[in-house]
Amino acid sequence: MKLVTAEQYLNAVSTLVALEQKNTQGSRAAAQVLLSACEGEQYPLAVTDLCLLDEFNYLAALQVISGRVQFLSEPYKLLRNGKEIFKTIRDRWPQLHVVMRAELIH
Repeated sequence: MKLVTAEQYLNAVSTLVALEQKNTQGSRAAAQVLLSACEGEQYPLAVTDLCLLDEFNYLAALQVISGRVQFLSEPYKLLRNGKEIFKTIRDRWPQLHVVMRAELIH
């Protein structure tokens, strides 16, 4: 069963990358979805943070998750300069890494 098309997956990744670059709470949620879709063990997604997204961006998040599973392709591979874009996201959101989250809790 196809949940999203390849084009929808690409558009959803682009939407969340654009949101991640803004300075909103939704930006954090977008970063989590993107990073988790690439490195889930290192960047786990807090599902409750999806509540920070408006309807449009929530749908994009679901499409990224569905596209990742369906196409077995990491989202950075869909973008020109994807590796660099995702490195920038990781650098901008170090607190989302599992090690940093554990330190913040303790």
